[in-house]
Amino acid sequence: MLLKCLIEESNEQVKLAALKATISFILINCEDKTIVKIMSDTILPMLQITNAVIENDDDQPLLSLIELAEKCPQILRSNFNLLMEICMKIIANKDCSESLRHSAIELVVSFAENAAGTFRKRGSSYLIPLVSQFLMMMTDLEYEDGWSQREDDNDDDEDSNSDHIIGETALDRLACALGGKIVFPLAINIISQMLQNVDWKQRYAALMAISALGEGCNKQMLPMLEQIVTAILPFIGDSHPRVRHAVCIAMGQMASDFAPAFQQQFHDKFIPNLLHLLDDNQNPRVQSNAAAAFVNFFEESKQKIILPYLNAIVDKFEQVLKLKIDELMKNGNKKLVLEQIVISIASLADLTQELFINYYDRFMPYLKFIIENANHKDLRLLRVL
Repeated sequence: MLLKCLIEESNEQVKLAALKATISFILINCEDKTIVKIMSDTILPMLQITNAVIENDDDQPLLSLIELAEKCPQILRSNFNLLMEICMKIIANKDCSESLRHSAIELVVSFAENAAGTFRKRGSSYLIPLVSQFLMMMTDLEYEDGWSQREDDNDDDEDSNSDHIIGETALDRLACALGGKIVFPLAINIISQMLQNVDWKQRYAALMAISALGEGCNKQMLPMLEQIVTAILPFIGDSHPRVRHAVCIAMGQMASDFAPAFQQQFHDKFIPNLLHLLDDNQNPRVQSNAAAAFVNFFEESKQKIILPYLNAIVDKFEQVLKLKIDELMKNGNKKLVLEQIVISIASLADLTQELFINYYDRFMPYLKFIIENANHKDLRLLRVL
C-alpha cells in the first residue's frame, strides 16, 4: 500500500505523507533484515519525490531521509548515486533556501558518518565538488564595521545555522567520517590557493579549514606541520582583523590537535607571534583569541619549553591585564579580553607551578581589584575566574 501511494498517487501532499509514513515504518523495523530488504524498493520512489519537491523549497523529505541515514543507512546504499546527485544539485544551487541546502548537507554528511565504507568506495567522484562547496560556504560571511571591536555576547555572525559555520562543521565531520587519507589531499589543494587570494574571506576560510581538519586529518597533517605552520604564520600580520582572528584560532587548535609535537617544534614561532597579537588593542576580538590560543598551548606543554619565554609572557600578560582593567573602569562593560587574559594567567600559573610564585605579587593586586570592583551582573564571571 505504501509503495503504491509513493508511485501512483497524483496528490503531492499524499505522496509526502506516504514518504514520511514509509520511513517511520522502516525505522521501527530497521533491525529486521527481511523487512528492510522488502522496503528497499521504496527508496527509489522516495528519492524521486524528494527531487520533485525541490522547487517548492520543501525540506521535509530530506529531514526524514536524514533519520534514515542515521539509523538505517544500509537501505540507501543501492540508490547511493541518485541520493548524492539530488543532494549535490541542492547544495550547489544558491537559489535554494538555506534550510534546504543545509538539510541536503546534513543528509550527505550523516550518510558518510554511518556508511563510510560505501561512501569511500562509491563516492570519490562527489568528493572534490563536495569539499569545494564546503570551503566556499566558509567564505560566506560579511564584515560589519566595528565587528572586531565588539565585546558583547550577541554575535549573529557566529550563528550555528550560518552558511560559514555549517560549511566548517560539515568539513570537520566529513574528514572524521572518511578519514584524512581521502579528504586531506583534496582539501589542502584548494586551501593552498585560498591562502593566496586577495579576498580576505578566502584567506579567513582557508585558516578556519586548517583548524577544522586537525582532528580528522591528524595523521596526514602531522608530517606536514612545518609546511603548514610556515604557510600560515605570515597571516599574523594580515591587514584584515578577521584573518588575524582566524590565524589565532588555527594556531590554538593545532596546539591542541598536535600536542605535544606542536609545542616541541613550534614554541619559537608560536609564542613570540601570539604575544605580538596581544598588542592589537584596537581589535579586542583578535586579542582575546590570541590569549585563548595560549591556554591551548599551555595545557599540553612541558614546563621547560616555556621557561626561556616566561618573563616575556608574564610582562605581556600583566600589560594587557592592567590595560583592560583601566578600560573596564573608564568605559564600563569591556570584559572580553579581560576575562580571557585572567584565564590565560591561571593556565600559565598551572603550568609553571612553584615558579609562578615569583610573579605572584605582580598579579595579585589586579586580581583583588577585579574581585572587589566587578559588581555589575555582566561581570560576575570575572569574580569567579
